Amino acid sequence: MRLSQQITFLLHRRAYGERSLLVELWTREHGRLPAIARQVRGGSSERSASLAPFNRLQAELSGRGDVMTLTRWEVEGAPMMLRGSVALAGMYVNELLARLLARGDPNPELFDHYAMLISSLSAEPRTDWLLRRFEKQLLDQLGYGLNLEQSADGRPIEAAGRYLVDLDRGVREIGTEQGYSGAALLALGAIESEQPSSAICNEQRKLLRAIFLDLLAGRPLSTWQWSQALSQASAER
Repeated sequence: MRLSQQITFLLHRRAYGERSLLVELWTREHGRLPAIARQVRGGSSERSASLAPFNRLQAELSGRGDVMTLTRWEVEGAPMMLRGSVALAGMYVNELLARLLARGDPNPELFDHYAMLISSLSAEPRTDWLLRRFEKQLLDQLGYGLNLEQSADGRPIEAAGRYLVDLDRGVREIGTEQGYSGAALLALGAIESEQPSSAICNEQRKLLRAIFLDLLAGRPLSTWQWSQALSQASAER
C-alpha cells in the first residue's frame, strides 16, 4: 500500500537501529500511523532536522502491516521553531495525542484544531488558554465532552457554585469549598470564543489534568513530570 501527499505532523520519534528512526505520525486522512524513516541518523543534518515535531509535513508512506516506511517528506511552509516553555507545551500535547488517539482512526477536525494550536503557540503570548481550548476540543472529539451549562440534575451551573466533575456522572454541585468553581466551568464552555483569565485557566488546568489522568488509566504523562521538575527548580533559584 502507498499513501502519497499526506498532510502530516510528527508526534514522536526515537532511534531505530544504527541509522533509522521509528516515528509516530499523525496524518489528516488516515489518523495516527507508526512508520520507519530509514537511513536518516548520521546523514544529512537538514534531512533529519526537518523530520521534527511541530513541522507541518507532506509525506509519502509505503508498505504493509502495522508499521509502514516513511519514504519521502518535505516541510510545508517555514520550519516551526518552538523553544523553552512553549516547546514543552507542544511536547505535552503531542504526548497526550500519542497516548489517547487510536491508530488508524482519522479525525480531520481535531487535526485542523491541532494545526491551529501549533501555529498559535509561536505567536500568542499566553499559551495557557490555547492549551485549555485544545484540551476541550480533544475531549469533545473523543466523545467525552461535558455539559458545562447545567449540572447532572438539570440545574444551571452558577458562577459562584462549587462542583465535582467526572466523565461518568457529569457535573454535580457540592456544598463545600472543594471541587471546582462554576466560573471555571462556564469559562471552559465558552473558551472557543472568550479568553479566560490566567487564574481561571489554572483552575481549568487542574480539572482537565484530573480528567485526562482518568482516561490514561492513572498513568501520568512524562511531560507533566518534566513541567513539575522545572517549576520546582525555578522556585529554588
